[in-house]
Amino acid sequence: SILLAGSSNLNPDTLQGSFREFGAQIFNRAEIKTFESAFLRDWADDDATSPMVIDGWQMSFRNKVMPPETSALVNDIAAWLVRSKDRLERRE
Repeated sequence: SILLAGSSNLNPDTLQGSFREFGAQIFNRAEIKTFESAFLRDWADDDATSPMVIDGWQMSFRNKVMPPETSALVNDIAAWLVRSKDRLERRE
């Protein structure tokens, strides 16, 4: 009977629960159904969404696509930094 929705950038802060762009609570069941129908319609539409394949992700830097190995290394380093920050803040 309650829908919580939110949007955020994909970065270490938002991965830890920070939201700054958009957040909403909807309590009206008819509005929730309308929202969910539109979301599911768009989710199923390949033209309205972008594919996201984490295992094959390749980062871009200065308009150049990096090799998968470089992208994986950057991802691993970023994950290590976030985990280290969590340990320092005693979040683990």
